[in-house]
Amino acid sequence: MNTCNQMKRRIMMRVYCTFVCRKACEPRSIKVVLFVVLTGATVSLISIKHVLLNIAHLEGYALTSFVQFFTHAVLHTELSTKLTLLSGVAFMSWIGVDTYNSFKYRKDSPVQNIQRVHA
Repeated sequence: MNTCNQMKRRIMMRVYCTFVCRKACEPRSIKVVLFVVLTGATVSLISIKHVLLNIAHLEGYALTSFVQFFTHAVLHTELSTKLTLLSGVAFMSWIGVDTYNSFKYRKDSPVQNIQRVHA
């Protein structure tokens, strides 16, 4: 009786382990983990509160002021911060392309409707 329960427990443990491994390897899970890691790295490396305070002190709210501010901020920061920002931009591009492709292959997709009109 005891061996039967032990065997049952070991088999169920393997089934649960397989289930968790499959869920962890799904593309959505990987994207969520990457998002959490990049968000944590950004929050730990960049003082967002001070960046927003510095933006509030810009002269005027023209687009050129923002571009000049962010260009100066990125060029005069540490390498780790630059790599984190570059990784964030790459991740957002990946999500954007993935979202576009998910709409592209649906039958009621606005992307396909636009392509049909222009074809």
